[in-house]
Amino acid sequence: MKKVMITNQSNEILFNNAKMTTNFHERLSGLIGKKGLNEDSALCIKPCNGIHMLFMKFPIDAVFLGKREEVLYLIESMQPWEISKIVSHAQCVIEMPVKSIQKKKIALYDQLKIISHE
Repeated sequence: MKKVMITNQSNEILFNNAKMTTNFHERLSGLIGKKGLNEDSALCIKPCNGIHMLFMKFPIDAVFLGKREEVLYLIESMQPWEISKIVSHAQCVIEMPVKSIQKKKIALYDQLKIISHE
């Protein structure tokens, strides 16, 4: 996985310790087997337009981004064993700790930036 940072349109750092998937296996497994995410961590799954929580042990928030990294769809507190809808124009999904959407004030149509750390 590649280390990335996620910022909002005001260049505030939302997640300084995020990771981006780089292959099919990483996209498929995602956060399966993990016990949780700390507040500064997130997982960017790209390309992706839908996610599942099969075999997950903890809830997450999920943000679906379009090709210009604009927020197209939000899921708060997605629970283990749930499956999201397919968001047709989504290019990327950011999985983050539960309550992150509210705490970091992420809203529909916000512009987020995914910046490589390496």
